[in-house]
Amino acid sequence: MFNLFGKKGEINEGRLFTDKVYMTHEDKLRAICELATKDPNCIFIAWFPDTVAEFQSIFKENNLDTARIVEATRSQRHLPNCYPVFLEHYPLAEKEITYASTWNQQSLLVFSSMDEALFKHFGSEKMIPVMKMMGMKANEPIEHELVTKSIARSQEKIAAQTGGVDLGGHSQEAWLKNNLK
Repeated sequence: MFNLFGKKGEINEGRLFTDKVYMTHEDKLRAICELATKDPNCIFIAWFPDTVAEFQSIFKENNLDTARIVEATRSQRHLPNCYPVFLEHYPLAEKEITYASTWNQQSLLVFSSMDEALFKHFGSEKMIPVMKMMGMKANEPIEHELVTKSIARSQEKIAAQTGGVDLGGHSQEAWLKNNLK
């Protein structure tokens, strides 16, 4: 059978993540603010300091509690009755899985956008016009198991390119520049 997203069986079938991928960063921001307003039990986890600063500013502008934004590398403490939502993917899946597995959740939500550095690295800017031509609305997320698997494959390619070395970065874009020279 034809498989649009690559070879079958390469990805860990027990993935912890459910992805919501928006066409633009602005649409992703709007969706996260809507979720934060509707569900006060969500805490929002960012992998990079720049993301924390951006979302704290956006939450402040929207009269949302900025304490609900935490950096994954600094927060291992789990608050009771809180549901974690990731504001982005980390470029290396192993780090995501290790951190996320400590939450004892069946599935964790990750918000992304096609114009993020991780997606651009794999040519997402070519997909946006196609998605618009097919009638996809900007505020509609792409949610499908195949998308999540495709993201995982992309992370595996990045891990192979870096040899597992993680030099860090203050943003997803900086991480890619530091690690994929």
